[in-house]
Amino acid sequence: MKNILLTMLMLLPVVNTSLSASEFDDLKKSCAAGDATSCSYVGVVYENGQGVKQDYNEALKFYKISCDKGYAGGCYNVGIMYAEGQGIKKNYANAVKFYTKACDGKYIKGCSNLGLMYAKGLGVKRSYSKAKALWKKACDDGHKTACDNYDILMK
Repeated sequence: MKNILLTMLMLLPVVNTSLSASEFDDLKKSCAAGDATSCSYVGVVYENGQGVKQDYNEALKFYKISCDKGYAGGCYNVGIMYAEGQGIKKNYANAVKFYTKACDGKYIKGCSNLGLMYAKGLGVKRSYSKAKALWKKACDDGHKTACDNYDILMK
């Protein structure tokens, strides 16, 4: 069961597929039992409407639970929702807060997006030096977009 759930979790963000009701229940039970990654994937299901009615409020709720439980990917997802105003009012300061948590948790996409916030001065005072440092960190961990952005700042 655990291997099936793990495989399902790995494929979920890549393939826009619906879960069966029992698979979704298992995912929610895993979240309720304290698995932060499962909580984030429940958020993905709600955000994308994969077998359930699309519900950004529920997605945000589960992403926040995931983040609070220590999964940096959940923090990143909250940051995205605030930055894009997806189902909620745009709030760049909150996006920065959650991207920072993601980056601190070694979720490298959080570092890359945080660099963008600093480069554009969204929710923070513009700082190319901070953007450069964040993009270098993300680039060193293999994030191509961060490498491209870092290279632009270096020229």
